[in-house]
Amino acid sequence: MNPDEQVPDPQGTPFAQLPPDRQAKIRANLAIMQGKNAPDQDIESYLRDVEHVMPVGQTVPVQPGQHDYHAEFASGALAKRMAGANARDVANAAEPTEVPTSTGAMANVIHRLPVIGAAQAGVRALLRGQSYPDAYNDIQGASDALPASSRVLGEVSGAIPLMAMLPGSAATSGAIYGGAEQALSGDPERGLGARIARGAAGAAGGALLGKGSEMALTGLRAALPVAMGGTPNTAANLVGRAADRARSAAALYKAALAQGQGQAATPQIQQYLAEPDIADIVSGLQGTRRFANVAPESPEMLDAIYKTLSDRAGTVKRGLESITPNKPNIGRFLGQDIAAAKTQGLNAMDETMPLYRDAVEDYTSKSADMNALGKGSDALRAKLAGNLPSAKNMTRTTPEAFEDWMTKNPALGDAASEGILGTTKMAMGKGFGSGRRAVSEAPSLLRLAGNGNQAVLDALTKAGLLTANTQAPQ
Repeated sequence: MNPDEQVPDPQGTPFAQLPPDRQAKIRANLAIMQGKNAPDQDIESYLRDVEHVMPVGQTVPVQPGQHDYHAEFASGALAKRMAGANARDVANAAEPTEVPTSTGAMANVIHRLPVIGAAQAGVRALLRGQSYPDAYNDIQGASDALPASSRVLGEVSGAIPLMAMLPGSAATSGAIYGGAEQALSGDPERGLGARIARGAAGAAGGALLGKGSEMALTGLRAALPVAMGGTPNTAANLVGRAADRARSAAALYKAALAQGQGQAATPQIQQYLAEPDIADIVSGLQGTRRFANVAPESPEMLDAIYKTLSDRAGTVKRGLESITPNKPNIGRFLGQDIAAAKTQGLNAMDETMPLYRDAVEDYTSKSADMNALGKGSDALRAKLAGNLPSAKNMTRTTPEAFEDWMTKNPALGDAASEGILGTTKMAMGKGFGSGRRAVSEAPSLLRLAGNGNQAVLDALTKAGLLTANTQAPQ
């Protein structure tokens, strides 16, 4: 019998002309029937009445070089050959590929994912004409038959792209996935009561595993010595930064003032000095012993004017940060005016001592980093504090205030992260209890700071959780 022979439906279709998936299904069913010692007439009835395959008695000319499947069936040789084919199919299904591809790796994981694994088994059952339990067990068995090394490698590489589906922190992701994986398992033998119980246990176990992994990694980051690239404790960091800022400012401002020596006052500088508020500052400075005989257009006086404006801006800013600021509108207007005066002064000095702008920007940048470092430290200390913060500090040092501040200053996330990790290091030095609380609370603040290393560690932890879950008993 060969695929070119055309046989009417009432007489059946030659086996060789059936689609490959239907041939595989018939082979599987014949193997089951033979395993149960079904009589030949039952097998013939199955082929004729269920599958509509040409019965043994059907006469079809067999051309030279063609194969007579009916004669082979009648002799019993077909059954033996099908059994051998089935054995090869099972072996091929369990045989791992030499190099796991991303698709194969994901497929190796996907059947254990909540809901998706059940859907996969359902599709297989529909396409292959199997019962759902048989389809599910076939998929599970094919995966379990893989060598342990290939299975783990496939599940790890498959977990990397799938980890994006897990939201939130490692603890949250572990709880969601662990609970869903157990409660929504595709296992047809798992009842409602077992799903509820195992779902609760899975959520708890996933949360504990995720949190424990997160805390361990945070502790390692905080404990890493400075010589190996670790973060110094916050106190040492701030002291070191302050000293560096002072050294840098001394050198840069000195160079800028030297650059301006002997320079004639430009029209821009003259106009700047004529502004009423600037003239008032000059008058006040000349009333001091240090500036009594200093000319208004000199580099030293221009420097003193700018720093006086900076002091006034800081005073206004601190007043506006109060929960109920005194005269907030006047303060806001005054702050805007001071900022405009500082800008005008820098623009004027650009013509005679352009290095002054570099000195200002360097000092401002270093001060901003130190402030961010303190913000991160204060936020962690607020989390570790046993008492509620005062109303005054609720808008300054709480995690909520830190989150709001970070949305306005995302570029300072690295410095804030140093404050968080440095304070964690200090807490770990105070004892186990303080250290445990710090490594538990720090990760959420590092996420708020947009810490890139924390994002990478979160992704790896989630991938590890997914992989570990696929290795766990189902």
